[in-house]
Parts: sequence; structure tokens; C-alpha cells
Amino acid sequence: FVRTQSRTLGLQLVPYLGTVIPNVSLRGPHSYTDCRRFVMNYSQRRDRLIRQNPDTVFLLFSSSDHPKLSLYRQDSDLLYLSGIETKDTVVLLTHDGNTLVFCDGPYPKHAEALPVKLLGARLEAELGVAKSLAYRFGHSQYADSCVTKVLSKISRRRGGRHPNVIDSHAAIGELRIIKDSKEIDLMRTAAQISARAHAVVQKEASAGMTEWELRALFEFEVHRQGCQRTAYSTCVGSGSNATILHARKFDRVLREEDLVLMDGGGEYQNYCADITRTFAIGQSSMTLAQRKSVEAVQKAQNAAIQEARPGS
Repeated sequence: FVRTQSRTLGLQLVPYLGTVIPNVSLRGPHSYTDCRRFVMNYSQRRDRLIRQNPDTVFLLFSSSDHPKLSLYRQDSDLLYLSGIETKDTVVLLTHDGNTLVFCDGPYPKHAEALPVKLLGARLEAELGVAKSLAYRFGHSQYADSCVTKVLSKISRRRGGRHPNVIDSHAAIGELRIIKDSKEIDLMRTAAQISARAHAVVQKEASAGMTEWELRALFEFEVHRQGCQRTAYSTCVGSGSNATILHARKFDRVLREEDLVLMDGGGEYQNYCADITRTFAIGQSSMTLAQRKSVEAVQKAQNAAIQEARPGS
């Protein structure tokens, strides 16, 4: 399922490994044209994951609200396997290839979701026949508590033995590391938007502006061009601040001949770009010392790119 907020849910149905979810009709001037085809890949990903991890139950919890993020960001693994962006959601992949969704909050009325209160009993039943549980401890106190209670109950019943527990993030990461053509398109779009935003900042930057202004301009540009959020906290350092890795204080005023280091990227449909650029303020060309530094870094970068190949 792909959340479309106010957009219309179509009635066409897509197989969802044991249940049914709606396909999505994306309408309006800001529609994401690739989403409807992209959603078809989720069941294939789950199939592949289960084949690679037989007799394993996968348990995925949605992200908790982050106090510093105004826009909710779903857990990447849950999103990768289901496309569900609704918070307060749990996805259970059973050992025999079915997918169960548990949710107490608002959920698409055309999709089937079970109350979260049934999760413990269903997980216990699944672990009665499966050999392993794939779950990442440390996700949240609530999630860890739910899993620990079920494992303790099974352990008491089995005389101290319970199913093997593996890290779900590591197992799913083996799939996520290889991108399909749709993912590559989304990554390329994120990179293109981010590169254009960097170019705008370099064009507009001038002496007298603050680092905060450049940061704000970059983030405005990536949002204006379609990114839902920045990929990470944007860093801007000028002058001596450019030597501080991921400086958090961006109040320095830019001066003529300053070098500015900007590290920023946009996130487009949950795929991220990461770009770092260095440029000079208030001059048509860098000083000789600045140019030598930039050329040395560029030479090292090009050498690394030349060595990059499959298997390296």
C-alpha cells in the first residue's frame, strides 16, 4: 500500500501474500507517476526474503515519532517490504509466506488490518512451528517488550528453549543492497534534485549572508522540487567552520574569498541523495591555494571512481 493522503484510492486490487491491498490511483498535478508500477514489487520482495530465510518469521514495527522530525518517516525495512507509510503499524511475515498487518490507528478501509492486541497470540502461534524469528531488538521499548513476553512464554513451555532470533535488518539488508530499475530511477531523481539545489545555493551565495541562510535556501529548493524531506541534517560551514566535520552551529557570516563546504541531499519517495560541494564566495575564480586544495581532492575522488567496479 502506498499512502496518498487526499488522493483517491482505486478499486483495482493487488495480491498481498495472503490478504488484499488496493492499488493506488494517483491523480492531480503532483502525482508520482512511477508509484503505481513500483508498488507491484513489494510481494516479490517478500517472496524472495522468505525463500532466502526458510522457516523464519519476520516481525517489523513502524517507526516511532521522532521529536526532531515534523514529517513522519516510516521504518525503512517495513516500507521496503510493504509500502505502508501508516504509523502504529506492525507487519508479520509468516513462515509459510503470508503477510499479516496489525494496526490500531487510521488505516485504508479497503485493506485488511488486524487489531494490535492480537499480535502476541498470532506471533506465539507462528513461532510454535517456525525455527527462527527475525526481529531487531532496540527498535523501541514497546516492541522489545512485546517480543520478549512471547519468547519468555515459549521458553517456559519448552523448558528454557525458544526459537532462534536473528537480526531482521541484516537479513532484509541483503535484499535492499541490490537496487532494481525503479529504485535506481528514484535514486537518480533524488540526486538530480539535490544537485540542482546545490547549484542554486552556489549562485545565490554572497558575502554578508549567514550559513543559516544557505542551509535554508538549499532545503527550500529540495522541497520545492518534490523531495518530501532532506536525507539528513544539512551542514554548511564557511571559513574555519568548513574544517569541522558536521558542524552544528551555522551562524557565521560569509566573507569575501571564503570557501564554503555544504553537505546536503534530498529524500525523494524514500530514496536519498548525499552530495558534498565546496565553492568560493565573491570571486570569479579561487585563489591559487584554494585551487590546489580542490584539485587534490578531485584527483583523489577520480582515482577512487576509476577503481570502483563490481566485486571491489
